[in-house]
Amino acid sequence: MAHEWMLNSGEFMNSYREVEGKYLDLLLANNEKDKKPLWAVGPLHMLLESHESSDRNRHECLEFLDKQDANSINELALGLDQSKHRFIWVLREADKKMGVEKFEAKERNKIKLPEGFEERVEGRGMVVRNWVPKLEILGHPSTGGFLSDCGWNSCLESISMGVPIAAWPNNADQPYNAVFVTSVLKIGISVWSWARTRDL
Repeated sequence: MAHEWMLNSGEFMNSYREVEGKYLDLLLANNEKDKKPLWAVGPLHMLLESHESSDRNRHECLEFLDKQDANSINELALGLDQSKHRFIWVLREADKKMGVEKFEAKERNKIKLPEGFEERVEGRGMVVRNWVPKLEILGHPSTGGFLSDCGWNSCLESISMGVPIAAWPNNADQPYNAVFVTSVLKIGISVWSWARTRDL
């Protein structure tokens, strides 16, 4: 590895100076002896089609967003039924770790919500149990917020789309990213204390 490092010309980072310029400069300053450049080339995501393009392959959740007022999505949490806010909740198997397991159905491990939940929120909320076009949702004018685990790619996508983050970190780099988003960039709020995850 040391030999390969001596032969390389520098390092690429999935970030950009407008977000992490100060920290990229610190990394460069600490790398004075090698004098290897560090390139911030992110964010490494692009929308293939805008939300105004052909409807031919659009996901149903985008049609739902088209019917909502601008900035109408504010909360995604267990209290959605009483909140009266508009939302899209992408509910997948990973969510069982966040306390949804008590609603798990016996058949095929499908997560089951409280009885009548989806009917009560119909028209102002949508539950999706499979893949969604996250970038297109974040770029849609009706999206007003994003409840995120604060994985770095999700942070970059939300930041570049101008959508504030409600931070709910789970593991790995997510708590650090959540602090960066909420306390340094000040473009989000924390809805789950990392210290509390020890109680899960």
